[in-house]
Amino acid sequence: MFTYMIRIVLIVKIFVIFSPLVVIATDVGGIINTNTTWALDSSPYTITSVLQVAEGVTLTIEPGVVINGYGRIELWGVLSAIGTSTSKITFNSVVIYPNRNS
Repeated sequence: MFTYMIRIVLIVKIFVIFSPLVVIATDVGGIINTNTTWALDSSPYTITSVLQVAEGVTLTIEPGVVINGYGRIELWGVLSAIGTSTSKITFNSVVIYPNRNS
């Protein structure tokens, strides 16, 4: 019985050590109506549909955040995305359209 328990514990440890890390993304899309911050601890963000930043609203993206998706960000408000030399903000397959009327 004791050796059986040791085997189970070893199998569980091996599974935990060698199992792939699961990355959960934060899905975003639609209209952002209030000032919003995309935090590093919720990264990566996946744009699932057209994302609009409403007029008078600021979307702040923290250093180190990753944004994925085949969508676009339409800016009617402000996008504040300031990375650092050691913690860059990454946009993967995302197009940003500024409001050309302002």
